[in-house]
Amino acid sequence: SSGICELGAWFVFGEDMEGTSSLSCYLPPIIERHGKRLVIMDGIHRNYIAMQFGVSINAILVENIYIPFPCSMRNWDELSVIPLANKPADINERYFDLTKELFRDLKYLGIDG
Repeated sequence: SSGICELGAWFVFGEDMEGTSSLSCYLPPIIERHGKRLVIMDGIHRNYIAMQFGVSINAILVENIYIPFPCSMRNWDELSVIPLANKPADINERYFDLTKELFRDLKYLGIDG
């Protein structure tokens, strides 16, 4: 019921299975405020898991955004969990009404979505 849900951003240093030095970065979910709506920009799985366990989760809140959200927004009851093996390869099939030009590419933060 606690674990990483209550953490801020963390770098984790260690070794992989072969003993090679490794670095991992944990960022809390990123939430954007669009008018009165709070929209999960990154971290939908972390939020979903926290919701299933009934725990709160720290998040990064981004406000005063003047660029529209890159896809249509949905409520939790309109979403479903699918196995990783069924995750669509095409990014257009992973989002509702995606406008690619507005997509927030977080790869430089170590988030590969």
